[in-house]
Amino acid sequence: MDKYINKETVVENEIYIVFKDLVICPLCSNILIEPYMCTQCHNTFCKKCCDNWSKTNNKCPKGCELANYQKNIEKNNILSKLKFKCNNCGEEILYEKVQNHMDECETTINTRKKRLKKLKKEEIANITKNTNLKIIRINCKKKKISKINIY
Repeated sequence: MDKYINKETVVENEIYIVFKDLVICPLCSNILIEPYMCTQCHNTFCKKCCDNWSKTNNKCPKGCELANYQKNIEKNNILSKLKFKCNNCGEEILYEKVQNHMDECETTINTRKKRLKKLKKEEIANITKNTNLKIIRINCKKKKISKINIY
Protein backbone atom coordinates (compact mmCIF):
# COMPACT_ATOMS: atom_id res chain seq x y z
CA MET A 1 0.00 0.00 0.00
CA ASP A 2 1.33 3.44 -0.86
CA LYS A 3 1.89 5.67 2.13
CA TYR A 4 0.72 9.24 2.24
CA ILE A 5 0.47 11.96 4.87
CA ASN A 6 -3.11 13.09 5.29
CA LYS A 7 -3.45 16.85 5.76
CA GLU A 8 -6.00 16.18 8.54
CA THR A 9 -3.18 14.92 10.76
CA VAL A 10 -1.31 18.26 10.86
CA VAL A 11 -0.95 19.39 14.48
CA GLU A 12 0.26 22.98 14.15
CA ASN A 13 -2.55 24.44 12.10
CA GLU A 14 -1.21 28.03 12.16
CA ILE A 15 1.94 27.05 10.26
CA TYR A 16 0.00 24.77 7.93
CA ILE A 17 -2.58 27.47 7.09
CA VAL A 18 0.19 29.90 6.05
CA PHE A 19 2.01 27.33 3.88
CA LYS A 20 -0.90 25.11 2.83
CA ASP A 21 -0.63 25.89 -0.89
CA LEU A 22 3.10 25.15 -0.82
CA VAL A 23 3.05 21.76 0.89
CA ILE A 24 0.21 19.96 -0.94
CA CYS A 25 1.01 17.79 -3.95
CA PRO A 26 -1.24 18.75 -6.88
CA LEU A 27 -1.33 15.13 -8.05
CA CYS A 28 -2.28 13.21 -4.90
CA SER A 29 -3.70 16.18 -2.90
CA ASN A 30 -1.85 15.11 0.24
CA ILE A 31 1.15 16.54 2.10
CA LEU A 32 4.27 16.34 -0.09
CA ILE A 33 6.51 13.34 0.55
CA GLU A 34 10.03 13.87 -0.75
CA PRO A 35 9.21 17.06 -2.67
CA TYR A 36 10.57 17.19 -6.23
CA MET A 37 10.05 20.11 -8.59
CA CYS A 38 9.95 20.45 -12.35
CA THR A 39 13.06 22.39 -13.36
CA GLN A 40 11.08 24.27 -16.04
CA CYS A 41 7.89 25.42 -14.30
CA HIS A 42 9.02 24.95 -10.65
CA ASN A 43 5.81 23.15 -9.64
CA THR A 44 6.45 20.64 -6.87
CA PHE A 45 5.15 17.08 -6.52
CA CYS A 46 5.82 14.05 -4.33
CA LYS A 47 8.77 12.04 -5.64
CA LYS A 48 6.55 8.95 -5.95
CA CYS A 49 3.93 10.97 -7.85
CA CYS A 50 6.66 12.23 -10.25
CA ASP A 51 7.93 8.69 -10.75
CA ASN A 52 4.45 7.31 -11.41
CA TRP A 53 3.60 10.19 -13.76
CA SER A 54 6.86 9.80 -15.71
CA LYS A 55 6.13 6.13 -16.46
CA THR A 56 3.43 7.15 -18.93
CA ASN A 57 4.19 10.82 -19.72
CA ASN A 58 7.18 12.77 -21.06
CA LYS A 59 5.67 16.09 -19.98
CA CYS A 60 5.44 17.36 -16.42
CA PRO A 61 1.92 17.18 -14.91
CA LYS A 62 1.55 20.92 -15.60
CA GLY A 63 2.45 20.47 -19.28
CA CYS A 64 6.18 21.32 -19.57
CA GLU A 65 7.92 19.48 -22.42
CA LEU A 66 10.61 16.93 -21.50
CA ALA A 67 10.14 17.28 -17.77
CA ASN A 68 13.17 17.11 -15.53
CA TYR A 69 12.84 16.95 -11.75
CA GLN A 70 15.11 17.80 -8.83
CA LYS A 71 14.75 17.82 -5.05
CA ASN A 72 13.00 20.89 -3.74
CA ILE A 73 15.02 21.83 -0.67
CA GLU A 74 12.94 24.97 0.05
CA LYS A 75 9.72 22.95 0.32
CA ASN A 76 11.49 20.38 2.44
CA ASN A 77 12.54 23.15 4.84
CA ILE A 78 8.93 24.34 5.12
CA LEU A 79 7.71 20.78 5.68
CA SER A 80 10.28 20.28 8.45
CA LYS A 81 8.37 22.86 10.52
CA LEU A 82 5.20 20.75 10.53
CA LYS A 83 4.14 18.18 13.12
CA PHE A 84 1.64 15.40 12.55
CA LYS A 85 -0.49 13.29 14.87
CA CYS A 86 -0.35 9.54 14.38
CA ASN A 87 -3.82 8.07 13.81
CA ASN A 88 -2.78 4.84 15.53
CA CYS A 89 -1.08 5.94 18.76
CA GLY A 90 -1.77 9.68 18.95
CA GLU A 91 1.92 10.62 19.16
CA GLU A 92 3.01 13.92 17.60
CA ILE A 93 5.78 13.41 15.03
CA LEU A 94 8.00 15.78 13.06
CA TYR A 95 7.82 15.60 9.25
CA GLU A 96 11.25 13.98 8.93
CA LYS A 97 10.17 11.07 11.12
CA VAL A 98 6.52 10.66 10.14
CA GLN A 99 7.05 8.03 7.40
CA ASN A 100 9.19 5.76 9.59
CA HIS A 101 6.80 6.22 12.49
CA MET A 102 3.80 5.28 10.34
CA ASP A 103 5.53 2.10 9.19
CA GLU A 104 6.64 1.11 12.70
CA CYS A 105 3.36 2.05 14.35
CA GLU A 106 1.31 0.14 11.77
CA THR A 107 3.49 -2.92 12.26
CA THR A 108 3.10 -2.61 16.05
CA ILE A 109 -0.68 -2.23 15.76
CA ASN A 110 -0.96 -5.24 13.43
CA THR A 111 1.18 -7.35 15.78
CA ARG A 112 -0.93 -6.21 18.73
CA LYS A 113 -4.14 -7.08 16.87
CA LYS A 114 -2.90 -10.61 16.18
CA ARG A 115 -1.93 -11.06 19.82
CA LEU A 116 -5.26 -9.67 21.08
CA LYS A 117 -7.29 -12.12 19.02
CA LYS A 118 -5.82 -14.91 21.17
CA LEU A 119 -6.54 -13.29 24.54
CA LYS A 120 -9.43 -13.43 26.97
CA LYS A 121 -11.86 -10.53 27.48
CA GLU A 122 -10.23 -9.27 30.73
CA GLU A 123 -6.74 -9.37 29.23
CA ILE A 124 -7.94 -7.43 26.20
CA ALA A 125 -9.45 -4.69 28.36
CA ASN A 126 -6.15 -4.24 30.24
CA ILE A 127 -4.04 -4.05 27.09
CA THR A 128 -6.30 -1.74 25.08
CA LYS A 129 -7.22 0.82 27.74
CA ASN A 130 -4.37 3.16 26.64
CA THR A 131 -4.76 2.75 22.88
CA ASN A 132 -7.11 3.87 20.11
CA LEU A 133 -8.04 0.29 19.22
CA LYS A 134 -11.73 -0.57 19.14
CA ILE A 135 -12.63 -4.14 19.90
CA ILE A 136 -15.85 -5.95 19.19
CA ARG A 137 -16.30 -9.52 20.38
CA ILE A 138 -18.85 -11.51 18.44
CA ASN A 139 -20.25 -14.65 20.05
CA CYS A 140 -22.27 -17.12 18.08
CA LYS A 141 -24.05 -19.59 20.34
CA LYS A 142 -25.39 -21.57 17.42
CA LYS A 143 -21.95 -22.42 16.04
CA LYS A 144 -20.28 -22.16 19.47
CA ILE A 145 -17.60 -19.77 18.27
CA SER A 146 -16.24 -16.47 19.47
CA LYS A 147 -14.61 -13.94 17.20
CA ILE A 148 -12.84 -10.70 18.00
CA ASN A 149 -12.77 -7.86 15.45
CA ILE A 150 -10.15 -5.18 16.10
CA TYR A 151 -10.23 -1.75 14.44
